[in-house]
Amino acid sequence: WNSQGIYATNQSIIDTDGSGATADMFDGINGPDGNYSCNTAWSTGAKYGNLIYDLKSVYQISRVKVWADCTVNSYMKTVEIHASIDGSSYNHIATVANPNSASSGYALVNCQISPLIHARYIKVIMVKDPAKNIMNLGEVAVLGDALEP
Repeated sequence: WNSQGIYATNQSIIDTDGSGATADMFDGINGPDGNYSCNTAWSTGAKYGNLIYDLKSVYQISRVKVWADCTVNSYMKTVEIHASIDGSSYNHIATVANPNSASSGYALVNCQISPLIHARYIKVIMVKDPAKNIMNLGEVAVLGDALEP
C-alpha cells in the first residue's frame, strides 16, 4: 500500500489530503482483528486517509471491500473509490456511506462497482467522521476479473 508515497511504484500517482491536515497511514497487525491493521488520522484536524493500489495489470473491477473500525473514538464516515488506467488521471466510480453503527468494531463497508470498470490503479479515499478523534482501518480488498488477452 501507499504510505505518503514511500511505497508508490510511480511517484506521479501520489495524492495529498488537499487543504486538510496530512493523514499518515501506519502498517500494523494484519486484520481486521482485535487491534488494528492500519490506522490514520490521529489528529482531530486530519480528515482523509488515501490508499493507492497498483494492480500491476488492468482488471475488470466489480467490488472494493473496506473494513473500518467503528467504535466510540474511531469512525470512517464514507469511502470514495477512484479508478485509473495510467495512474495519473482518476475517475470517481463510487462513494459509499458507512452503514455500520459506532459499536460494530471492524465492520465491512461494501463498495459495489456498477457498471464494472477497467482499471490498473485503485484509489481508496477514506473520510473520517469529524466528531471522532481517529479513524482506523482493518483491511481493503479489491475484487474483479482478469481481462481476456
